[in-house]
Amino acid sequence: MHYFVLDAARRPELDGTVWTDGHLRFYEALETVGLTWALILEKTGRGDLSLEHMAVVNVTADFRHEMFVGRLEIDAALERIGTTSVTLVCSVAQGGNDVGTVRAVLVKVGDGRVDSLPFTEDQRAALATLQPAISGE
Repeated sequence: MHYFVLDAARRPELDGTVWTDGHLRFYEALETVGLTWALILEKTGRGDLSLEHMAVVNVTADFRHEMFVGRLEIDAALERIGTTSVTLVCSVAQGGNDVGTVRAVLVKVGDGRVDSLPFTEDQRAALATLQPAISGE
């Protein structure tokens, strides 16, 4: 797992009011967790695996506790490497409480962002470094 600490904030209200405390709306929580997707892909050290070369095709979230403005502690890992996609799982905690899990499937896309592209063997090897170690191997 890769550990990140991010500050979650509220977006301004339509009238311009800015809240510096209180609960996060679900999309603000997802937006904050989504930042880890770019951060974890950066750990491969490969520009061709950056978020700019991926399309988000599926996101699922299981919120187990309300999230608030402030620090989110996120353990992120690559759960699966497919032919053209990766599945990232982010376990989210706040103040010592397990507050949720977010899974995202990202697909490698080509120029024009219309067609998916298979990962090369070199890309697959770089992505594999993001997977958690499995005991017994």
